[in-house]
Amino acid sequence: MHTLTRAILTSAVLALGALAAPASADQLGMQGSTYTSSMPARGTHMNTVLRQFGEPNQRLSPVGGGLPQHPPITRWVYPGFTVYFERESVISAVANRSVAQPSASAPPQ
Repeated sequence: MHTLTRAILTSAVLALGALAAPASADQLGMQGSTYTSSMPARGTHMNTVLRQFGEPNQRLSPVGGGLPQHPPITRWVYPGFTVYFERESVISAVANRSVAQPSASAPPQ
């Protein structure tokens, strides 16, 4: 009887372990957040980003910065990715999601 209980518990633990496995980016719907080497690396200075990638399509105004523990965060949008800066250093670069354009035959909403 003790062996049967141990076998059932072992099977349950293995089954739960499979359920707790890490999810892939596709499963989480994060298709636009994959880092590639064609984006600036974390810690890169703004001037270096400008030299390597040119002028962004859009520079958004900094947000935050009112307190030392809340530094200003700036966002630059390039055709294929967006760069986030804390003060003057890259903290993240993410691929832009492609936005589906409504078709001409789609009824207005």
